[in-house]
Amino acid sequence: MTFLTELDTIIATATRTFFAIIGIWGVVRAIRGLGVDGNYLGALAIGTILYVVGLVFDLVLYIGGILPDRPGLHYLYAVFAALLMPFIYGSVVKGDDSNTAQWIWAFVTVFLWGIAVRLAGI
Repeated sequence: MTFLTELDTIIATATRTFFAIIGIWGVVRAIRGLGVDGNYLGALAIGTILYVVGLVFDLVLYIGGILPDRPGLHYLYAVFAALLMPFIYGSVVKGDDSNTAQWIWAFVTVFLWGIAVRLAGI
């Protein structure tokens, strides 16, 4: 299980770093007046996959008996983060590629970066 614990830590670090980068990228794009393009949507999809993979590793560790500090809050944050981006895409943005949508995605990615930082601190 030590290998899985280390791999989970690597995935968590990658998630924090990735969301910091796409959050900054989203804010810069929004300030420049650009809309959402395929590159940014691809990055959002990769970020969602990172959260889902992290959640799967957390569940594997949970089944193996390795619990994080405050496991209820940890899993609540992880499930929320994994579901937030598909929810925003399907109910708020609805395929919009305007500058307004870019601002929404910028704020969502910065928020999810904060969630990733918080998950590391629990």
